[in-house]
Amino acid sequence: MTLRLFLARSWPLWLLAGCASMSSAPQAPAEFCAPARPERAAVPPLPLVLTAMSADGSTLAGYARVTDGRRAFTWSDGDGWRWLDRQYGHVLALSADGRVAVGGYRQTAACVGPAIWVDGVRVALELPAGTCMGEAVAVSDDGSVVAGSLAPNDQYPRAFVARRTGRGYSLRLLSSPPGYAAASAVSADGRVVAGQAADSGGWQQAFVLRNGTLTLLGPRARYARAEALSADGGLVAGQGRSDGDGSYFSFVAPAGRDMRRNDWLEPLRAAVPDPEVKIGMEALSRDGSRYTVSLKDSTGAPRSVVVSPELTEWVNGLDDGSRVRLYALSEDGRIGVGATLPDGAAASDATRAVVWANHGSQPLSAVYAVPADQHPASARYLSRRGATVAGWLADGRIYRASNLPGCPAWQVLGAAWAEQ
Repeated sequence: MTLRLFLARSWPLWLLAGCASMSSAPQAPAEFCAPARPERAAVPPLPLVLTAMSADGSTLAGYARVTDGRRAFTWSDGDGWRWLDRQYGHVLALSADGRVAVGGYRQTAACVGPAIWVDGVRVALELPAGTCMGEAVAVSDDGSVVAGSLAPNDQYPRAFVARRTGRGYSLRLLSSPPGYAAASAVSADGRVVAGQAADSGGWQQAFVLRNGTLTLLGPRARYARAEALSADGGLVAGQGRSDGDGSYFSFVAPAGRDMRRNDWLEPLRAAVPDPEVKIGMEALSRDGSRYTVSLKDSTGAPRSVVVSPELTEWVNGLDDGSRVRLYALSEDGRIGVGATLPDGAAASDATRAVVWANHGSQPLSAVYAVPADQHPASARYLSRRGATVAGWLADGRIYRASNLPGCPAWQVLGAAWAEQ
């Protein structure tokens, strides 16, 4: 049986079926260096959720949990903490330099609409009449193109694209496809947008919008969504669930062409006891060279797999049998970050944030971990060159570790709030 990968290469079955044996044995990673003095900032002691990082890792963004919802924030080397609005709001993405943040904010008591902040100031958006709920979820590298979804009153949400015009942005709802549509990714130059669409019958397809032309990818499914684009917009990645046997699938395909279910996922099912294994797309490197997939059985225990033209591999945790989620990749796919949990352990007390790296064509191996006394923790975001990683700690703080691949010096942000 010949298996087809998204780069139109043929792979023998034995290579994929034996992928677990090709991975290097787990080794004890070095722990992050002692953290710098916690950031002292005049901000409330609120739990933080990290949602975005700039290209070089100098700016972080997300929201704080408050009694009446959320408060959007950014943190940067130059400006420290910055509240983006004193009302309900959240950030979901940043431009490459971190100056443009996009997400949602409360327009009225009943409506949360899309938001664009430039240098910490929210830009006024002229929304189509009768629209209410929505949010912006993706932005081009230079911040000139923003995409998301917006719902006209009593109608399905529609995908939108907003383009910079002078000091503001001009927002346009996509006229097709009919029914529900939501954008989820934008290419680096803003020329390609990808997302999810559904017709009136509820069937779903991934879509790609390139130079004004919208293409639906592949056959209709119970669930299908494009999750990520390569930097040049040439590859689109996503996940779904088929309308036939209900099995889960993930895909990488040339943007604009029909999506085909990836046959190479079938051998991976043999390594998971439960036939109803869920397959989900996690990350696509910006150059399109590597693609991470998570597989979950009925217990919810994840296993991560990395696919590249050179190697298909299981990603090891910190010990044999660890459950692993690989959330982000560097732009060349050779460094990854995520979380690992010993098999059988409760997530509330043992999740560790981990950095994986490889040398040449070798499998990814765990090389750094947040100190054991700081778990549970997770690593969620990685700078493009893989030199800076950020994530969360169990007590509601966030952290940033820099100077990879050397001994990472890490900052714990928010720890001094209660001391003010």
